[in-house]
Amino acid sequence: MSERFDIVFLGTGGPLPNADRCGAGPVVVAGDTNVLIDCGWGAARRLVPSGVTPSSIEAALFTHMHSDHITDVPDFTRGGLEDDRIAGAHPKIGPPVPDIGTSTLGRECLETTRLP
Repeated sequence: MSERFDIVFLGTGGPLPNADRCGAGPVVVAGDTNVLIDCGWGAARRLVPSGVTPSSIEAALFTHMHSDHITDVPDFTRGGLEDDRIAGAHPKIGPPVPDIGTSTLGRECLETTRLP
């Protein structure tokens, strides 16, 4: 029997509010390994209903620093989720935060969560 491989889509929306879609946040499930790719608005609250527990995420990968890909990072890494995780417990991988082109909110999200 082969190992499980799934992609769980927590959201596929863009930066504009949409009643039917949350921001980017797929989780790649490969065997027992879960990797969160981006964490846009609403993605953190969609983890548990999708069947993925926050503590099962082993790493978070960020494709780029637009708001619809990072605004739920603080909710995921600390506060708001009833879980046994501690802040900074997950490896975070992504591009460096540029001096220009990243919103103040984006910079605050990333600095708060200690992304490289």
